[in-house]
Formats: sequence, structure tokens, C-alpha cells
Amino acid sequence: MRAEEVTGILLAGGRSSRMGRNKALLPVGGKPLLRHAAEAMLALGLRRVVVACGPAERAGDYGPLLAGLPGEIGFAADRFPDSGPLAGLHAALTAMPAPGYGFAMACDMPALSAPLLARLLRAVGEAAPGGADWPATAGAVGDSASEPAGGVVVAGTGETVAPAGGIARGAAGGGEEPAAAGAPPNAPEPAAAAAAAGGAKAEGREAFRGPQLIRAAGQPFHALYHTSAAAELASRLARGDLRVMALAGALRTLELTPDADEEGAFANLNTPDAYERYVRLGEQPKAP
Repeated sequence: MRAEEVTGILLAGGRSSRMGRNKALLPVGGKPLLRHAAEAMLALGLRRVVVACGPAERAGDYGPLLAGLPGEIGFAADRFPDSGPLAGLHAALTAMPAPGYGFAMACDMPALSAPLLARLLRAVGEAAPGGADWPATAGAVGDSASEPAGGVVVAGTGETVAPAGGIARGAAGGGEEPAAAGAPPNAPEPAAAAAAAGGAKAEGREAFRGPQLIRAAGQPFHALYHTSAAAELASRLARGDLRVMALAGALRTLELTPDADEEGAFANLNTPDAYERYVRLGEQPKAP
């Protein structure tokens, strides 16, 4: 698969609670972090970027910041308000004009890895249904019996279960996520939730049998998501299950083992200290 066939997805609708101000607007190298991220995506060969902006009114704030970029820029407002990154991912996937893959990044991730993106794209073709790297019966993530050559692990479609105490552990967000709660107060009713899956839901899992998520092990972003994942996202959002790291267990997932020089792609600027060190000292943020 070529980069121009993929839509960039920038998640920029969060509350930035740890930063204390909107991370998308933070200046980096004389430009907002949001523009920095969009430029980096387009420089890697993507031709279209969808910004998941959260509330619809943010599109008006972000639009002027992305003016003049050499690519198509669109905005997608959350259909499940106040529901975190999964709501932004759902909004962006359902806004894509045709079935396919979106390359998802959070707007506070300043370093994209061209080699890692190339490996993710290559894995799409190698893992096509019936291909050598797409076994008929997939095992769980981390099961060495299901790991083909090349450091690719195939995940099944079983749910990830939170351990005792209601915490699902993963690599992002400090390694912990809240367990599933009740549906958010503004969540659509079940029938509306089904409609919120959009055209991607109509495509259905039966129509698309390839991997729905291609990612580095344990990392939810700097990853490829297929539009067919929107149906699963809508279902989880409707019932208030906002756990990012649990999503992979419900999707057909391929995991790559990142090389040492690719680890920096997962670093984020989500605290004032990390941002100040990055801007003033040139210190690269650490990957979670």
C-alpha cells in the first residue's frame, strides 16, 4: 500500500487537562503543534488529513491554522461528546470519503517515523486475507505460536478483559486506563449509535476481512485503522467503554515490533514540563 492511499487522522479534540491549555495550539518552531503534525503527515506522502476536532466549533478555530497546506484538510466533530480519543477516532473514520485505512496520530506527538509508517503500509499488503502473514486462525497478541517471521503478531477478535480492580493496563497514558463505565451523559441512544457508525459500518466485517488495526506492539497511535473499525468503536462508545488499549482485542489486529530508532514516534507532549523541555532545550519527550 502507498502512503497516498491512506488518510491522515489527527486527534485534536481533547481537553488537554494535564497540559492546562489546548495542546493543538502550542507553538513549536514558530507554528502551532497542530500545523506541525499536519505538515509532517503530508510530507510523508499522505494527500488528505482529517482533524478530529472534538466540538464542532473547534473546526472554525483550527481551519485558519492549517490554511495553505499542500493537501486536502477536513474536520470531523465528535458524535459521542466528551468520550475521549475513541470518539475522535470514530469521528475521523466515519468522515473518510471511502473505505480504507487512516493513519492515526495524536496532535501532541511531534515525531513521525517514516520508516515505521513504511513498515505499517507494507504489512497491509503482506497480511491481505489468504496471504502468507494472515493465518486462517489468529491467536492472541503476544502468543509466540501466532507470530510469523518479521516480528508481526496477529491478534484475534476476543475482548481484552480488565484485571481485578477495574484497570486495563497498556503502554499509553501512563499504563493505566479507567475501566468501562456507564454510557456518557450525551451518548446517542442505541439506534442512533448504530447510525453513527456511518458508511464504514455498512461495509461491515463480512465485507472486509483484512486487518482492521496495524500498530506497533502496545501503542494505539502512529497506527493504521481501517474504516470497518468504526462499527466496533460506535458500539463501545454507546455503552461508555472508553478504554483505548482494550480496543485492539476486539479488532483484527497486526502488531509489529518497533526498532529502537522508531521508538521516538510514540513520545508525546502532554505536560507543561515535557513541552518546555522540548521547546527550550531541544529534549525529545520520552515514549510512554
